[in-house]
Amino acid sequence: MLKVYRVNRVTITNRPTNGLRINRAVIRIGNFLDIYSNTVCATISTLADGATATFSCGGMKGRYVIVHIPGDQKILSLTEVGVYGYLAGNVAVDGAATQSSVYMDWFAEKAIDSNRGLQKNTSCSSTLNETNPWWRLDLRDVYKISKVVVTNRNDCCAEQINGAEIHIGNYLENNGNDNPICAVIPAIPAGESYNYSCGGMEGRYVNLIIPGDMKILTLFLKRSFVKMQFNSRVDLTDPSVRENVLKQLGSVLADRGFTNVTLHWSQTPKRVIQKVNADKRVLWIEVMANGQEENAALWGKTSQSSIYLDGRPELAVDGLLTTFTHTNSETDPWWRVDLLKVYRVNRVTITNRTTNGWRINRAVIRIGNFLDIYNNTVCATISTLADGATDTFSCGGMKGRYVIVHIPGDQKILSFTEVGVYGYLTGNVAEDGVATQSSTYMDWFAEKAIDSNQGLQQYPLCSSTNHETKPWWRLDLRDVYKISKVVVTNRNDCCPERINKAQIRIGNSLENNGNRNPICAVIPAIPAGESYNYSCGGMEGRYVNLIIPGDMKILTLCPVLKRSFVKMQFNSQVDLTDPSVRENVLKQLGSVLADRGFKNVTLRWSQTPKRVIQKVNADKSHCGNGK
Repeated sequence: MLKVYRVNRVTITNRPTNGLRINRAVIRIGNFLDIYSNTVCATISTLADGATATFSCGGMKGRYVIVHIPGDQKILSLTEVGVYGYLAGNVAVDGAATQSSVYMDWFAEKAIDSNRGLQKNTSCSSTLNETNPWWRLDLRDVYKISKVVVTNRNDCCAEQINGAEIHIGNYLENNGNDNPICAVIPAIPAGESYNYSCGGMEGRYVNLIIPGDMKILTLFLKRSFVKMQFNSRVDLTDPSVRENVLKQLGSVLADRGFTNVTLHWSQTPKRVIQKVNADKRVLWIEVMANGQEENAALWGKTSQSSIYLDGRPELAVDGLLTTFTHTNSETDPWWRVDLLKVYRVNRVTITNRTTNGWRINRAVIRIGNFLDIYNNTVCATISTLADGATDTFSCGGMKGRYVIVHIPGDQKILSFTEVGVYGYLTGNVAEDGVATQSSTYMDWFAEKAIDSNQGLQQYPLCSSTNHETKPWWRLDLRDVYKISKVVVTNRNDCCPERINKAQIRIGNSLENNGNRNPICAVIPAIPAGESYNYSCGGMEGRYVNLIIPGDMKILTLCPVLKRSFVKMQFNSQVDLTDPSVRENVLKQLGSVLADRGFKNVTLRWSQTPKRVIQKVNADKSHCGNGK
């Protein structure tokens, strides 16, 4: 695709004849010309002649999309492929920067020149001391922008960035400063880079502006971080040895022109002994990012297709490198962890056993919500994994309650040491929270915004404050969460403009009723009765506030509508190919549902029914599925 994309989905359209040739094809995404070095998005079990199917890839990153069929004497033939997603990486570096004024030689383009130097003042952009200073980036094309990363200056005056607004859009009116707001920057510590999630806002221009008089806007280029993993025969648990390794690595990088580099150990390396044969031992050192994700597998419920001797399924999550799970030799052996709740899984780690590790070869990792293994989506296939080694498989935020490892085929044994599942909870945690608001208009109580019983035509099913200064609504989640998005639904009956300029704030402080916590997003507008998503990029907090700054404001919120879809199949002796008969059936069904309390239901035929005759024996016939 010439550039690296985050691929959300791939569509495959099969040929109208001999479509069986696509069966068992694998879709891979990645940056390697070697097919098997790229990550599996999905496997096409079967696809009808002429049909189109969509395969979710969950934002997997790659320049190449490959469709291939493993095996001998295979033919690959298909009609159309579609790849849908967005460009990954920093599109800023290809843009053109300008600003409202220039202080000495602190030019606008220095904020994107990819040559960051925090110790050199001239490696950043800066305006003069002026009213409403701004900086603008022309991306040269319209993009869907997932996030903006802003880096503050390191030498002094970190507070100068406070209150800056990030605007994104396609207009140059007022130098682009009237485009919609993505976020407001409350503060950024000196020299730090903060991410502001813009949830796919579209625009060619990205502006930063600080409202007010006698302001200075200074920006640095963001830093790049690289994680490295070591295989080493020296003992890196010794601090002096670690320090020496960093010095040597720094020297090598400097020789190659990388002089502005900071090296550190993200956590103390662990010493793990891997037995290779009777007379050799190898020291395996793994340097891992000291992130805040937790291994969700540790508190899940494990099971597997069979147990050989003491190879119980829970041994794969006991944190020990000396134990392993083990099935019998059987057809399609599997191991499964029930995470108890639905997660978006970013990655799965597999640690192989230290002997007979070949048994993991060709194992498939699947994620989903089904106990039937093959109904769940493929995250990756483990082609091979060395004895005692750990490998990480990116799943790109795939959703599921179950993570399954299985090996297709006969007379197979599944055995490995550890599984890690890393991601975050999905679903609406708001429903378990406690809501309050600055005031209550009649019986429009705060909790009605989260009662999961939306009725936009019945006004008391929404929350509302009185007419007041800075009305607010707050949700206590009862625990600290990493919040991926907030969904806000506007009222449907009138006055949709009242939600305009509402701020979404997330944090752990109740100072000023929680209204001083960091901003996730500012709501420019929401059409009447609509639900809009605001991406918060994993901001941490117990409290979620919505506040509308200003005098004589009203804040009204409605719960998010949950639509449920049910498919029904009819066996009927009446002729459902007749439109008037079909319409009458829907009316009768609607009446029955209404009698049982299901009034907010839309019924329709998903396709025109077909008339099929099934011959049962010589003297009887019934309506059925045969021909």
